[in-house]
Amino acid sequence: MSTKALLAASAALPLLAAAAAAHATIVATEAVSLTGVSPDALIMGVGTGVLTNTGTSATFTISMDDTIKDAGLKETATTTELDTFKGTFSNGVFTAMSGTAELETCTNASVICGALATEMPTAFTAVSGFFSAKNGGNLFATFFAPVLNIPVAETYKVTPVPLPPAVWLLGSGLLGLVGAARRRLADRSA
Repeated sequence: MSTKALLAASAALPLLAAAAAAHATIVATEAVSLTGVSPDALIMGVGTGVLTNTGTSATFTISMDDTIKDAGLKETATTTELDTFKGTFSNGVFTAMSGTAELETCTNASVICGALATEMPTAFTAVSGFFSAKNGGNLFATFFAPVLNIPVAETYKVTPVPLPPAVWLLGSGLLGLVGAARRRLADRSA
């Protein structure tokens, strides 16, 4: 292996690690509290989020697939919501500072979908929480729903997804090539 190839292989390892850290895929589950609404109203969602950081600034964008059931209205809506959190990223920890919720699709429930279309997109009125790209954590957001005339509190449980085995194999293969090339260079110079 030439010196240029050795340098290229050794330079690829930090780039691989940086790419994995900058675009960590994270699974978020959402639980929503609707204070003052029928006790039968329930919103649960599951989505995938992507954390993108530039220095100490970061954005966490989550595409959530939600199911909204309301026994009082006798409707069940299926929605896709895009929630975006802006915040800081330091020492592997994202801390939320602001955010927005935007409705992308809503089907199967005319009353619920009509209300959501009126209320979204909306800026969160309160945001808190943090998560580690390694250990996960929780984010909390609140916005006011004018049609329902209530605050909606959302809790996101964030769980990191480990890097796939193929990434680890690529990294270990590159390390093996670097080691073999160094051994060859040492043998030639001896």
